[in-house]
Amino acid sequence: MNAIKRFGSAMIVPVLMFAFFGIVLGFATLFKNPTIMGSLADQHTFWFKFWSVIESGGWVIFTHMEVVFVVGLPLSLAKKAPGHAALAALMGYLMFNTFINAILTQWPHTFGANLEKGVENVPGLKSIAGIATLDTNILGGIIISAIITWIHNRYYSKRLPEMVGVFQGLTFVVTISFFVMLPLAAITCVIWPTVQHGIG
Repeated sequence: MNAIKRFGSAMIVPVLMFAFFGIVLGFATLFKNPTIMGSLADQHTFWFKFWSVIESGGWVIFTHMEVVFVVGLPLSLAKKAPGHAALAALMGYLMFNTFINAILTQWPHTFGANLEKGVENVPGLKSIAGIATLDTNILGGIIISAIITWIHNRYYSKRLPEMVGVFQGLTFVVTISFFVMLPLAAITCVIWPTVQHGIG
């Protein structure tokens, strides 16, 4: 029960930011509306361009929602060194998506995904941090973040032999994550399209 409460609290951390960015988008949309602002909201005015810039910033959390959850969860769930846990989770998530990209690139016909044409407006695919990958949505980010956080909590403080002591802590967590993310990416390539089809 305590673990569920901690997970719920961790989920709230990134969610609380949605309200602010939603307000930003609301104001930007309002001030770009010609019905309300008249000629001031013409596309060529400084006013319109200024609020377009503000609007682009307002979309940040919604465009990169997966990354926000990946980084945000360890900050509350890590038992020690939450900053290192967040960095490890980010690294793990990037490795996960990079492995998916590489697998789909090497075996496009096996998985029915051609990344050479890009991912824009292609159902089931998405660009995350510039990596063309499967669109696993927030669920994928949460699962990867939870796995990396578990690895962090279990192995971050593990003492290694002096000869390889430099790999202790964060580096050891990332090293383990590397070898965990590879098979996880392969499994995702196999099962996720079926999951997407079921959701669709």
